[in-house]
Amino acid sequence: MSGAGVHSALNDAARVRRVTPGWLKGCCGAMGVVPEACVVLSTQSSTISAAKDAGMAAGAVVSMVNAGGSFPSADFKFDGLGPGGGATWAKLQSLQAGRSG
Repeated sequence: MSGAGVHSALNDAARVRRVTPGWLKGCCGAMGVVPEACVVLSTQSSTISAAKDAGMAAGAVVSMVNAGGSFPSADFKFDGLGPGGGATWAKLQSLQAGRSG
């Protein structure tokens, strides 16, 4: 299969079993987008920090499991997914537009 391959950052993350800024940048490269155009949602502070270090917007999704957690590097926090206090496409698009505008 000519021209196909896996970005080295994606292989590295699989080896260390955690999300790293390099892995996130590798995902962006594989999709042909710049990190600054992306938003990462996570329930993990380490993933949020990695996203911020990669130049992405990052949002914490607070759940019952991590409700006591602190997300100091998160750009925004959501109380789950969906309408109400949760993350929706419309909210994410609005936050990203405000970030780049």
